[in-house]
Amino acid sequence: MRSRLAFLAVLGFAALVTSLTLLNPHRVTLRLTPGLSLEPPLIAVVLGAFVIGAAISVLLSLIRDLGRTVAEWRAGERAAELESVERLYHDGVAALLRGETDRAGDLFRAILRREPSHREALIHLGDLAHRAGRYGEALGHHQKAVELREDVPGLLTLVEDLRLLGRPAEALVALERALARERSPALLAALRDLAVEERQWAAALRAQQELVRLARDPEARRAEHAWLAALHYETGKALLAAGQAAEAAGALREALKADRGFAPASLALAEAYERSGDHREAVRTLERAVEHHPAVPLLQRLEAHYREAGRPSRMIELYQDALARYPGDLALGFHLARVYYELGMLDEAADQFQKAEVQAPALPAVHGYLALIAAQRGEPTALLAEARRALQEAGALALPHRCQACQAGHAGWVDRCPACGRWNAVVPSP
Repeated sequence: MRSRLAFLAVLGFAALVTSLTLLNPHRVTLRLTPGLSLEPPLIAVVLGAFVIGAAISVLLSLIRDLGRTVAEWRAGERAAELESVERLYHDGVAALLRGETDRAGDLFRAILRREPSHREALIHLGDLAHRAGRYGEALGHHQKAVELREDVPGLLTLVEDLRLLGRPAEALVALERALARERSPALLAALRDLAVEERQWAAALRAQQELVRLARDPEARRAEHAWLAALHYETGKALLAAGQAAEAAGALREALKADRGFAPASLALAEAYERSGDHREAVRTLERAVEHHPAVPLLQRLEAHYREAGRPSRMIELYQDALARYPGDLALGFHLARVYYELGMLDEAADQFQKAEVQAPALPAVHGYLALIAAQRGEPTALLAEARRALQEAGALALPHRCQACQAGHAGWVDRCPACGRWNAVVPSP
């Protein structure tokens, strides 16, 4: 039908041209070269120009349609390819969820062969390598993912790879670069943790001060102030070790401003005053700290001061006052009994140790002291000294300690738990 209509249209156009040519016999001269010219009818020139224009228009339309068709074909091919890649990706994620890490890795690698810029596949491959301990391979994948698009989780993963590869300087540079773009609490915390690991207290302190400013709710502020106290403390401790007692005292006072109950800072501040020759202020510092909270390390340091000053009654009052504030505290009762024993008050010591024995029947230190008291009441001095030495070497006269954060056990008090890194968390744990 269409071919017939086209044929009729051509016949009609030919008839129109013939009719117009007969009705308009005028001719025009068209010079093609200096010696060659044509004299076609005027109407033929007009209609010819029209036909040529129409032909060009049709040709351009055909070219445009062809281009659109090719683009649609390519888009369809690309969509099919992307759909195939996404199927592979979902299969890889499903394999991960089933714990089939080898198959998941194969699927993610197949994705990257077809789509090298597939960011999620790069991240998963990096994570798999990280879990397997192949940190160099993990770093390569994570770097490519970050180059495609930087975000906080990606940068933190990259920093962890660098840290585990023993490249902390590069990790710090990466964090500083990220923080120049976004002051994220997660990035600041990562910078702080890495600086702490490298014992770069000044850098850690700067990051922590900003984290304190960013904290909003009360619980978060308490946690950040605890960190702030710890970092001021470490700064002061480093200054004290370098012989800068006055500067150390300033940093340690800042630690106590952040957390008044931070016992390690009070102990170190007292030491800073001692090194500066201010014995009186050292004792006052410890007394103020004990008034706030009678932590055993503070009490023991004050006890040593009173012992040196020849004030045995004050040694006893120190633990009696603490026990009055915290009745039933086994550690305080134990140390009061110990002081009684060391001052030769055997009856009072025995009575107090027996109270402790009721609370902790299996505590070796209590039985050790009770044995010493029994021996002292009836054994020769030399035998008593040997028994005491043996008990001390076996650790039977000391209270065990435990970290409140990670529950790791320790033979005695330390300012920072070696197991989890928390400060001011190790307490007596009979």
